[in-house]
Amino acid sequence: DGHVGRRIGREAETAEAGPAVIARIRALVGAEPASAPLTDGALTEALAQAGVTVSRRVVAKLRARAGIPPRALRRR
Repeated sequence: DGHVGRRIGREAETAEAGPAVIARIRALVGAEPASAPLTDGALTEALAQAGVTVSRRVVAKLRARAGIPPRALRRR
């Protein structure tokens, strides 16, 4: 029972913080080199350096929610 509450709490935190994290992801993707787009792992590390601690999985979910394609599709 305690795990469910904590999980819901984390999801709520992610939902509340989502727009701010998506904005940071958009900025990072917008500044990436076209020939070497950032992986979700690299985005996670860059966010961590900015003080935003999220998992790679959450970064992937938020990136997809924002309509930003995966790395392979962003390579130009």
